[in-house]
Amino acid sequence: MLIAPAPPQVIDKGRPGAGLLAQVLVSKYADHLPLHRQEAIFERHGYALSRSTACDWVGACAEPLFPVVQVMRERILASGYVNADETPVLMQTNFEGGGKQCAWLWGYADRDGDVVYDFRTSRGRDGPL
Repeated sequence: MLIAPAPPQVIDKGRPGAGLLAQVLVSKYADHLPLHRQEAIFERHGYALSRSTACDWVGACAEPLFPVVQVMRERILASGYVNADETPVLMQTNFEGGGKQCAWLWGYADRDGDVVYDFRTSRGRDGPL
């Protein structure tokens, strides 16, 4: 008996397929649907998807998507027209003690509506773009 090799997975040895991962990412980032709401939606449809699992999936997708973000960043910078926004955000540094520090989120957009974000914990020379 010959068994075909399993198709490549976005998450090595992971259970979710690319379609489910895309659904979670698009819902979170394009449709602004937080993971706790997605968890409730999946539950209503009879599927158990914990928020922590969805959060792990989002994190696991960052590395494979990084080359796409790099190309988008290069195109935005080469477009000759860049809108930029700097937003200070509080970042939790100590989950048990509730410690927080100020960090910065920069958004960059071109005329076509493409947007990339850059998160930094300081405003030093190493960032943004």
